[in-house]
Amino acid sequence: MLRRQVFVVVLALALAACAGQTGTPAPAPAAASAPVAAQPTLAVAAPTAPSAPTVGAPAFPPAPSANVPSTWKQYKASVRPGEGYIIAVPTTWRIEHTPGTPETQVSLYSFVAGTANPGAPVSSDQTKIDIVPLPELAGKTLADIVAASTSGPGGKVLDQRQVSLNGIPAERVDLDTPQGKSIALFFLLGSQPMVIQGYGDLSTFEPIVSTLRETKG
Repeated sequence: MLRRQVFVVVLALALAACAGQTGTPAPAPAAASAPVAAQPTLAVAAPTAPSAPTVGAPAFPPAPSANVPSTWKQYKASVRPGEGYIIAVPTTWRIEHTPGTPETQVSLYSFVAGTANPGAPVSSDQTKIDIVPLPELAGKTLADIVAASTSGPGGKVLDQRQVSLNGIPAERVDLDTPQGKSIALFFLLGSQPMVIQGYGDLSTFEPIVSTLRETKG
């Protein structure tokens, strides 16, 4: 059901149915009769090339609160026995999994069924989040997964950067797609490539994604 191109995640689902403080070191005290030692010169690191990996990627989303709101409901899925993820959404949200597809593939909606046309842009006051496994890209590096998923036509990459999803290395890509502005988060769940992509009102994307945890055992 899935296309490799992240720009067409929605279409694919529809067809199947998504940086030291430098400071100048203080000189060591010198004996009155001794000359004062010259201050050491601090080496300045060369700027990192744009294509080089970012060390210490910023957290995405911002560190969530210790507890998921008690009123939120959870969805748990397994990639294989003892390995998967859990994510939570507000009680009013709809969680939709299509029978016959991997349980890790699910769509989260802030709106009720029947209020939007499949494949149509999501309204700016509504949110849709697709969580999609990318089994055909298994064995590839995260960089290669992102490149393969964003190389096709149908959209434009607005921004791309390395982030950390609750300790999981990830790549955030901001996009302009036929379905409107979108945020896609690529990561590896164990060895399984995954993407989470949000559409519509993206102000709710980070709070929802911040609840995602990798499960083991």
